[in-house]
Amino acid sequence: MSQASLVKSTETAAMNQHCASATNGAGVPSTAKAHRGDIPSMLAKMTFAERIRAYEKGTFTRQELNAAAGLEAERMPTLDGEFEWIAWNLADLD
Repeated sequence: MSQASLVKSTETAAMNQHCASATNGAGVPSTAKAHRGDIPSMLAKMTFAERIRAYEKGTFTRQELNAAAGLEAERMPTLDGEFEWIAWNLADLD
């Protein structure tokens, strides 16, 4: 392995470690946007309040949530028979 390759791989490893330890304040790793493979699992690990904060902050786009629901509807959180993020958007919060 050349010196340049070694330096680059060390820098990449350091960046990955830094990113893995950071969170976005909604209980979701900030690297989630780069690794969207399993949104239902990410949502399942969050409390209801954390999911609502994530919806408010736009942690997950509607397109991502719709795609995840289309692929794995049974794993997506629901509220009164509706997908949770849709019910949250339609809720009368007054």
